[in-house]
Amino acid sequence: MFRTESEKNAVGATYCQRMEDLLQRSDFVMVVVNLSPHTHKLIGAKELAMMKPSSTLINISRGFVVDQDALVDALQKKLIRAAALDVAYPEPQPRDYSLLSFTNVIVLPHLGTDTVETTQVMVERMVTNALVTLTGGQPPDEVKA
Repeated sequence: MFRTESEKNAVGATYCQRMEDLLQRSDFVMVVVNLSPHTHKLIGAKELAMMKPSSTLINISRGFVVDQDALVDALQKKLIRAAALDVAYPEPQPRDYSLLSFTNVIVLPHLGTDTVETTQVMVERMVTNALVTLTGGQPPDEVKA
């Protein structure tokens, strides 16, 4: 669905052509990218320093997309308000994991989508892929590296 410029502004949406602009203006920065050489540590010290002190970083991608040492430093220096991580490294986190010591950080064990509905869809897709493969067909969700 396409929206007019006034409709975009009515919901508070603003397009940022550069990531720097997005980081400087956003109250919440949600990282949703595939892990690749290009996105490894996409969010590091430089990017965290650009964020507002009142902003929250949310990572639902892969742990290595955020430089966690830089994140710890940014939180200690109060460069950002908080962080919510559905993914981190290493997984599972050890008990002395540095980010677990912050009261303004939520760390989940990569289960942000763990709902009954999502699990049902995932199982149905696995069964569909398995049955197609067993009959010699091309699985619809095949991942090619």
